[in-house]
Amino acid sequence: RSPATRARRTSGAGRRRRPQHDAVDHRETALVDHLPRVRLFGASRRGRSHGWAGSWREDAFRLSAGSAPRSWWLLAVADGAWSRSLSRVGARLAVSAASRFVTERIDVALRDPSLLLLMAARAAVAEILLEAAWRGTTEADLASTLLLLLCADTEVATVHSYQIGDGLIAAFGAGGSVRTLGAPDGEIYAGTTRFLASDAAFEPARARRHELETPPRGFVVATDGVADDLVPL
Repeated sequence: RSPATRARRTSGAGRRRRPQHDAVDHRETALVDHLPRVRLFGASRRGRSHGWAGSWREDAFRLSAGSAPRSWWLLAVADGAWSRSLSRVGARLAVSAASRFVTERIDVALRDPSLLLLMAARAAVAEILLEAAWRGTTEADLASTLLLLLCADTEVATVHSYQIGDGLIAAFGAGGSVRTLGAPDGEIYAGTTRFLASDAAFEPARARRHELETPPRGFVVATDGVADDLVPL
């Protein structure tokens, strides 16, 4: 079945449906398991409220990794603004552009991986602006958050993060401890946040370096819906 067919069948009679173009699957999973001592998992599914509204899955993710000349990995997550008609497109462009930028430059940017992430966010914004111009609309219609977590060398106990918008970047310890590695935007009770195509996305402080005293059990990069369950207020 095509994504458009599934969307029509899950949205009941009389419910408002979005245009059946720029289709995305309602679920997506991915696994990277060729790195030594590290496995990367990714999963996304359409939220319950999106299902009832007959709308698309608005978030996206990418897993990237390399093993030569050194092992590295990157987690990229984006969450489109539900109120915007093409936010799922913006989320998909954000993670693909940022991941591609890092992958193409990781070997020559090891002296400052945090700067690499900031430049990757700029590349994602550029991609969104080009897409908006091609469609004859504004970047606001493709509004999306962007969260990145990079380990530039798995032999070094250091990771680098970038975040614009809400969501969670964190390391989980063996005893259940949680160390947040990003700073989410937004006013919790107002349900507001910042998005990628804004001046705030280029603030240098958004890209951070994190020294890890002991190896964590794992890391997580998640949109706000998942983050609220992992780290309750």
